[in-house]
Amino acid sequence: MESVGKGGRRPHLDAELNRVHISSCGGNEVVYEELLHRVARLSRSRETLFVDSPARADLILVVDIKDQNRYGNLRRNRVWMRYPGKAFGIDEDDSPPPFLHGVYASVPKDRTVSGRFQSSGYYIHSQRFPNACPGPEPARNTAKDLLFSFCGRISHGVRETLFRQQFPAKSVVLEDTSIYNHFQPNVLPEGFREYQGKYWNVALRSKFALCPRGNGASSIRVFEMMEAGIAPVLISDEWTPPLGPRWEDFALFVPESEIGDLFRIVKAHEGEYVERGRLARRAYEEFFAPDRYWDGLLQSIEHIRQHQKVPEAFYAWSIHLWLLRQKLRRQRIKWGTRVKRFLQTASNSQS
Repeated sequence: MESVGKGGRRPHLDAELNRVHISSCGGNEVVYEELLHRVARLSRSRETLFVDSPARADLILVVDIKDQNRYGNLRRNRVWMRYPGKAFGIDEDDSPPPFLHGVYASVPKDRTVSGRFQSSGYYIHSQRFPNACPGPEPARNTAKDLLFSFCGRISHGVRETLFRQQFPAKSVVLEDTSIYNHFQPNVLPEGFREYQGKYWNVALRSKFALCPRGNGASSIRVFEMMEAGIAPVLISDEWTPPLGPRWEDFALFVPESEIGDLFRIVKAHEGEYVERGRLARRAYEEFFAPDRYWDGLLQSIEHIRQHQKVPEAFYAWSIHLWLLRQKLRRQRIKWGTRVKRFLQTASNSQS
Protein backbone atom coordinates (compact mmCIF):
# COMPACT_ATOMS: atom_id res chain seq x y z
CA MET A 1 0.00 0.00 0.00
CA GLU A 2 1.32 3.43 -0.94
CA SER A 3 0.57 6.70 0.81
CA VAL A 4 1.31 10.26 -0.19
CA GLY A 5 2.74 13.16 1.78
CA LYS A 6 2.01 16.87 1.29
CA GLY A 7 -1.67 17.39 1.83
CA GLY A 8 -2.58 13.79 1.00
CA ARG A 9 -2.99 14.33 -2.74
CA ARG A 10 -1.36 11.95 -5.16
CA PRO A 11 1.54 13.72 -6.87
CA HIS A 12 2.81 13.40 -10.40
CA LEU A 13 5.70 10.97 -10.46
CA ASP A 14 8.67 13.11 -11.43
CA ALA A 15 12.29 13.65 -10.57
CA GLU A 16 11.38 15.78 -7.54
CA LEU A 17 9.41 13.00 -5.89
CA ASN A 18 10.95 11.17 -2.96
CA ARG A 19 9.91 7.53 -2.73
CA VAL A 20 10.40 6.63 0.91
CA HIS A 21 10.27 3.28 2.67
CA ILE A 22 10.16 3.16 6.47
CA SER A 23 11.79 0.12 8.02
CA SER A 24 11.00 -0.30 11.71
CA CYS A 25 13.25 -2.21 14.09
CA GLY A 26 10.61 -2.08 16.79
CA GLY A 27 8.79 -5.37 16.34
CA ASN A 28 5.57 -4.82 18.28
CA GLU A 29 6.64 -1.31 19.30
CA VAL A 30 6.33 0.76 16.13
CA VAL A 31 6.39 4.47 16.97
CA TYR A 32 8.10 6.52 14.28
CA GLU A 33 6.22 5.45 11.15
CA GLU A 34 2.89 7.09 11.91
CA LEU A 35 4.55 10.29 13.13
CA LEU A 36 6.80 10.52 10.07
CA HIS A 37 3.81 10.05 7.78
CA ARG A 38 2.04 12.82 9.66
CA VAL A 39 4.91 15.29 9.51
CA ALA A 40 5.54 14.56 5.82
CA ARG A 41 1.96 15.64 5.09
CA LEU A 42 2.70 18.97 6.78
CA SER A 43 5.60 19.77 4.46
CA ARG A 44 5.11 22.93 2.43
CA SER A 45 7.57 22.11 -0.32
CA ARG A 46 8.15 18.36 -0.68
CA GLU A 47 6.00 15.62 -2.10
CA THR A 48 6.68 12.19 -0.68
CA LEU A 49 5.40 8.82 -1.81
CA PHE A 50 5.68 6.19 0.90
CA VAL A 51 6.23 2.74 -0.58
CA ASP A 52 6.07 -0.72 0.96
CA SER A 53 9.00 -2.10 -1.01
CA PRO A 54 12.55 -1.05 0.00
CA ALA A 55 13.72 -1.99 -3.49
CA ARG A 56 11.45 0.66 -5.06
CA ALA A 57 12.42 3.36 -2.60
CA ASP A 58 14.81 6.23 -3.25
CA LEU A 59 15.30 6.50 0.49
CA ILE A 60 14.90 4.09 3.40
CA LEU A 61 14.40 5.43 6.91
CA VAL A 62 15.39 2.95 9.62
CA VAL A 63 13.52 3.76 12.83
CA ASP A 64 12.50 2.53 16.29
CA ILE A 65 16.13 1.80 17.15
CA LYS A 66 16.95 0.73 20.71
CA ASP A 67 20.42 0.68 22.25
CA GLN A 68 19.78 -2.43 24.37
CA ASN A 69 21.99 -5.44 23.68
CA ARG A 70 24.34 -3.31 21.55
CA TYR A 71 21.50 -2.14 19.29
CA GLY A 72 20.28 -5.70 18.89
CA ASN A 73 17.04 -4.81 17.12
CA LEU A 74 18.96 -2.73 14.56
CA ARG A 75 21.44 -5.54 13.94
CA ARG A 76 18.52 -7.89 13.30
CA ASN A 77 17.07 -5.54 10.69
CA ARG A 78 18.35 -6.80 7.32
CA VAL A 79 16.89 -4.02 5.18
CA TRP A 80 19.62 -1.49 5.87
CA MET A 81 22.33 -4.11 5.41
CA ARG A 82 20.92 -4.99 2.00
CA TYR A 83 20.60 -1.34 0.92
CA PRO A 84 23.27 0.52 2.92
CA GLY A 85 23.66 3.35 0.43
CA LYS A 86 20.07 4.54 0.67
CA ALA A 87 19.18 3.48 4.22
CA PHE A 88 19.57 6.07 6.98
CA GLY A 89 18.86 5.82 10.69
CA ILE A 90 16.48 8.31 12.30
CA ASP A 91 16.48 8.47 16.08
CA GLU A 92 15.99 10.97 18.91
CA ASP A 93 17.22 8.90 21.86
CA ASP A 94 20.38 9.69 23.79
CA SER A 95 22.63 6.93 22.37
CA PRO A 96 22.52 6.78 18.57
CA PRO A 97 24.16 3.79 16.85
CA PRO A 98 27.67 4.39 15.51
CA PHE A 99 27.46 1.89 12.65
CA LEU A 100 24.51 3.26 10.62
CA HIS A 101 24.73 6.71 9.08
CA GLY A 102 21.76 8.96 9.65
CA VAL A 103 20.15 11.88 11.40
CA TYR A 104 20.26 11.58 15.18
CA ALA A 105 19.15 14.24 17.64
CA SER A 106 21.98 13.55 20.06
CA VAL A 107 24.87 12.55 17.81
CA PRO A 108 28.23 13.48 19.41
CA LYS A 109 30.32 16.04 17.57
CA ASP A 110 33.29 13.72 17.03
CA ARG A 111 31.18 11.38 14.87
CA THR A 112 30.43 14.08 12.32
CA VAL A 113 34.02 14.15 11.05
CA SER A 114 33.29 11.20 8.74
CA GLY A 115 30.41 13.06 7.11
CA ARG A 116 28.06 10.20 8.02
CA PHE A 117 25.94 11.93 10.64
CA GLN A 118 23.78 15.00 11.13
CA SER A 119 21.79 16.09 14.15
CA SER A 120 18.14 17.11 14.39
CA GLY A 121 15.48 18.56 16.61
CA TYR A 122 13.03 16.49 18.65
CA TYR A 123 9.74 16.44 16.76
CA ILE A 124 9.10 12.73 17.48
CA HIS A 125 9.84 13.12 21.18
CA SER A 126 7.66 16.23 21.40
CA GLN A 127 4.71 14.16 20.14
CA ARG A 128 5.43 11.09 22.24
CA PHE A 129 6.19 13.00 25.44
CA PRO A 130 4.21 16.25 25.20
CA ASN A 131 5.25 19.22 27.30
CA ALA A 132 3.01 21.90 25.86
CA CYS A 133 4.94 25.08 25.14
CA PRO A 134 3.10 28.26 26.21
CA GLY A 135 4.33 30.03 23.06
CA PRO A 136 6.24 33.27 22.51
CA GLU A 137 3.55 35.69 23.75
CA PRO A 138 3.72 34.58 27.41
CA ALA A 139 7.51 34.65 27.21
CA ARG A 140 7.45 38.24 25.95
CA ASN A 141 4.82 39.39 28.44
CA THR A 142 6.19 37.75 31.61
CA ALA A 143 8.38 39.94 33.80
CA LYS A 144 11.99 38.74 33.78
CA ASP A 145 13.34 38.64 37.31
CA LEU A 146 15.84 35.82 36.59
CA LEU A 147 19.04 36.01 34.58
CA PHE A 148 18.87 32.27 33.89
CA SER A 149 17.33 29.09 35.24
CA PHE A 150 17.40 25.32 35.00
CA CYS A 151 14.91 22.75 36.27
CA GLY A 152 15.98 19.22 35.40
CA ARG A 153 17.35 15.86 36.38
CA ILE A 154 20.94 15.20 37.39
CA SER A 155 21.66 12.80 34.54
CA HIS A 156 25.29 13.68 33.73
CA GLY A 157 28.44 14.97 35.39
CA VAL A 158 27.96 18.35 33.71
CA ARG A 159 24.69 18.78 35.59
CA GLU A 160 26.29 17.63 38.84
CA THR A 161 28.92 20.33 38.40
CA LEU A 162 26.22 22.89 37.63
CA PHE A 163 24.29 22.13 40.82
CA ARG A 164 27.44 22.53 42.92
CA GLN A 165 27.79 26.16 41.87
CA GLN A 166 26.76 29.07 44.06
CA PHE A 167 24.72 31.69 42.19
CA PRO A 168 22.89 34.79 43.43
CA ALA A 169 19.54 33.48 44.66
CA LYS A 170 17.61 36.49 43.38
CA SER A 171 18.94 36.09 39.83
CA VAL A 172 19.13 32.33 39.30
CA VAL A 173 16.90 29.32 39.93
CA LEU A 174 18.34 25.81 39.79
CA GLU A 175 16.08 22.95 40.80
CA ASP A 176 16.89 19.24 40.82
CA THR A 177 13.83 17.38 39.53
CA SER A 178 15.44 13.93 39.39
CA ILE A 179 12.31 12.39 40.93
CA TYR A 180 10.52 13.26 37.68
CA ASN A 181 11.58 11.60 34.41
CA HIS A 182 9.58 13.11 31.58
CA PHE A 183 10.59 10.31 29.20
CA GLN A 184 9.23 7.50 31.36
CA PRO A 185 5.50 8.29 31.37
CA ASN A 186 4.60 4.94 32.93
CA VAL A 187 6.42 5.78 36.17
CA LEU A 188 5.64 9.47 36.58
CA PRO A 189 5.35 10.58 40.21
CA GLU A 190 2.11 11.79 41.75
CA GLY A 191 1.55 15.42 40.89
CA PHE A 192 3.77 15.30 37.81
CA ARG A 193 1.70 18.03 36.17
CA GLU A 194 3.05 20.39 38.80
CA TYR A 195 6.59 19.65 37.63
CA GLN A 196 5.64 20.50 34.05
CA GLY A 197 3.91 23.67 35.16
CA LYS A 198 6.86 24.82 37.25
CA TYR A 199 9.24 24.03 34.38
CA TRP A 200 7.51 26.61 32.22
CA ASN A 201 6.70 29.10 34.99
CA VAL A 202 10.38 29.36 35.88
CA ALA A 203 11.52 29.43 32.24
CA LEU A 204 9.14 32.28 31.38
CA ARG A 205 10.66 34.39 34.16
CA SER A 206 14.15 33.84 32.73
CA LYS A 207 16.13 35.97 30.31
CA PHE A 208 18.16 32.89 29.36
CA ALA A 209 17.52 29.16 29.80
CA LEU A 210 20.37 26.81 30.63
CA CYS A 211 20.55 23.72 28.42
CA PRO A 212 23.25 21.47 29.89
CA ARG A 213 23.77 18.08 28.33
CA GLY A 214 22.21 15.07 30.01
CA ASN A 215 22.60 11.40 29.09
CA GLY A 216 22.98 12.50 25.48
CA ALA A 217 25.02 15.27 23.91
CA SER A 218 21.88 17.27 23.11
CA SER A 219 18.72 18.16 25.00
CA ILE A 220 15.11 18.62 23.95
CA ARG A 221 14.95 21.77 26.08
CA VAL A 222 17.11 23.61 23.50
CA PHE A 223 14.22 23.41 21.05
CA GLU A 224 11.52 23.90 23.68
CA MET A 225 13.12 27.19 24.70
CA MET A 226 13.50 28.26 21.08
CA GLU A 227 9.80 27.56 20.55
CA ALA A 228 8.99 29.72 23.57
CA GLY A 229 11.25 32.52 22.36
CA ILE A 230 13.80 32.17 25.17
CA ALA A 231 17.51 32.24 24.34
CA PRO A 232 19.22 28.93 25.18
CA VAL A 233 22.61 28.62 26.88
CA LEU A 234 24.21 25.39 25.69
CA ILE A 235 26.64 23.58 27.98
CA SER A 236 27.76 20.53 26.04
CA ASP A 237 31.17 20.16 24.43
CA GLU A 238 29.91 17.27 22.28
CA TRP A 239 26.77 19.00 21.02
CA THR A 240 26.31 18.98 17.23
CA PRO A 241 24.28 21.88 15.81
CA PRO A 242 21.56 20.85 13.35
CA LEU A 243 21.76 22.37 9.89
CA GLY A 244 19.93 25.61 9.21
CA PRO A 245 20.05 28.31 11.86
CA ARG A 246 22.85 30.76 12.58
CA TRP A 247 23.14 29.43 16.11
CA GLU A 248 25.57 32.05 17.29
CA ASP A 249 22.97 34.78 16.60
CA PHE A 250 20.74 33.69 19.48
CA ALA A 251 22.37 30.90 21.53
CA LEU A 252 25.18 31.24 24.05
CA PHE A 253 27.79 28.50 24.28
CA VAL A 254 29.63 27.82 27.51
CA PRO A 255 32.38 25.16 27.57
CA GLU A 256 31.91 22.51 30.23
CA SER A 257 35.22 23.54 31.78
CA GLU A 258 33.94 27.10 32.34
CA ILE A 259 30.79 26.36 34.35
CA GLY A 260 32.45 28.11 37.26
CA ASP A 261 32.33 31.35 35.24
CA LEU A 262 28.76 30.78 34.01
CA PHE A 263 27.17 33.70 35.79
CA ARG A 264 29.77 36.17 34.56
CA ILE A 265 29.56 34.86 30.98
CA VAL A 266 25.77 35.09 30.77
CA LYS A 267 25.66 38.40 32.65
CA ALA A 268 27.86 39.94 29.95
CA HIS A 269 25.06 39.28 27.42
CA GLU A 270 22.13 40.28 29.63
CA GLY A 271 21.22 43.27 27.49
CA GLU A 272 20.81 41.01 24.44
CA TYR A 273 18.18 38.66 25.83
CA VAL A 274 15.19 40.20 24.04
CA GLU A 275 16.79 40.10 20.60
CA ARG A 276 18.29 36.67 21.15
CA GLY A 277 14.92 35.34 22.27
CA ARG A 278 13.25 36.80 19.19
CA LEU A 279 15.84 35.23 16.88
CA ALA A 280 15.55 31.90 18.70
CA ARG A 281 11.81 31.84 18.02
CA ARG A 282 12.33 32.79 14.39
CA ALA A 283 14.90 30.00 13.96
CA TYR A 284 12.43 27.53 15.47
CA GLU A 285 9.71 28.60 13.05
CA GLU A 286 12.04 28.41 10.04
CA PHE A 287 13.74 25.11 10.79
CA PHE A 288 12.10 23.06 13.56
CA ALA A 289 8.36 23.73 13.56
CA PRO A 290 6.25 20.70 12.56
CA ASP A 291 5.72 21.98 9.00
CA ARG A 292 9.49 22.34 8.54
CA TYR A 293 10.73 19.18 10.21
CA TRP A 294 10.35 16.85 7.20
CA ASP A 295 12.16 19.26 4.87
CA GLY A 296 15.02 19.59 7.35
CA LEU A 297 15.26 15.84 7.76
CA LEU A 298 15.59 15.25 4.01
CA GLN A 299 18.04 18.14 3.64
CA SER A 300 20.22 16.63 6.36
CA ILE A 301 20.19 13.26 4.58
CA GLU A 302 21.13 14.93 1.30
CA HIS A 303 23.99 16.66 3.11
CA ILE A 304 25.25 13.27 4.30
CA ARG A 305 25.03 11.87 0.77
CA GLN A 306 27.15 14.73 -0.52
CA HIS A 307 29.77 14.75 2.23
CA GLN A 308 30.21 11.15 3.39
CA LYS A 309 33.83 10.18 2.79
CA VAL A 310 33.62 6.36 2.78
CA PRO A 311 30.74 4.39 1.18
CA GLU A 312 28.26 3.13 3.76
CA ALA A 313 28.62 -0.43 2.48
CA PHE A 314 32.02 -0.53 4.19
CA TYR A 315 30.48 0.25 7.58
CA ALA A 316 27.70 -2.31 7.07
CA TRP A 317 30.37 -4.91 6.32
CA SER A 318 32.52 -3.92 9.30
CA ILE A 319 29.79 -4.20 11.94
CA HIS A 320 31.38 -7.46 13.09
CA LEU A 321 34.59 -5.58 13.83
CA TRP A 322 32.59 -3.07 15.87
CA LEU A 323 31.03 -5.89 17.87
CA LEU A 324 34.45 -7.41 18.46
CA ARG A 325 35.78 -4.07 19.73
CA GLN A 326 32.82 -3.79 22.08
CA LYS A 327 33.47 -7.28 23.40
CA LEU A 328 37.16 -6.56 23.97
CA ARG A 329 36.29 -3.28 25.68
CA ARG A 330 33.96 -5.08 28.09
CA GLN A 331 36.65 -7.64 28.79
CA ARG A 332 39.19 -4.91 29.56
CA ILE A 333 36.77 -3.26 31.97
CA LYS A 334 35.95 -6.59 33.59
CA TRP A 335 39.59 -7.57 34.10
CA GLY A 336 40.54 -4.06 35.17
CA THR A 337 37.89 -4.23 37.89
CA ARG A 338 39.14 -7.62 39.04
CA VAL A 339 42.76 -6.43 39.23
CA LYS A 340 41.70 -3.34 41.16
CA ARG A 341 39.77 -5.46 43.67
CA PHE A 342 42.69 -7.87 44.02
CA LEU A 343 45.15 -5.05 44.71
CA GLN A 344 42.76 -3.45 47.19
CA THR A 345 42.31 -6.76 49.01
CA ALA A 346 46.07 -7.32 49.10
CA SER A 347 46.64 -3.82 50.45
CA ASN A 348 44.01 -4.28 53.16
CA SER A 349 45.48 -7.63 54.24
CA GLN A 350 48.98 -6.12 54.57
CA SER A 351 47.69 -3.28 56.71
